[in-house]
Amino acid sequence: MGDDDPEARAYAAEVIGYLVCYAHLANARSLALLADRRASAYELLFSLLSDWEKQRFLELFRSNDDLTNAYIENNLLSPTIDEVRYAHLLASALPSDVLSLVMQVATTVSADDWRKFH
Repeated sequence: MGDDDPEARAYAAEVIGYLVCYAHLANARSLALLADRRASAYELLFSLLSDWEKQRFLELFRSNDDLTNAYIENNLLSPTIDEVRYAHLLASALPSDVLSLVMQVATTVSADDWRKFH
């Protein structure tokens, strides 16, 4: 999500926005961890309280054609204790411009999802 590629930065923010929305809809807690400072790469950590919530999160994830099962298999991993220890709230970990786009996407997706089921 480097500063030198605005398209890649916007795409990464969009993906994070979907994940944040899905985490919210599945009653998960979200944290971010700066994985590589030079590349401005972040890892997202989600805490789900039950198997049902985990399944809900994965169902929402799978419902998005842009986020494939390969992404789930390769990128949704259990964090280490150190990763959890050094993780921060999204608002304090992500750059403000990225956070703004993340929240716009998450809010839009959440509203669309709410309309589908109500």
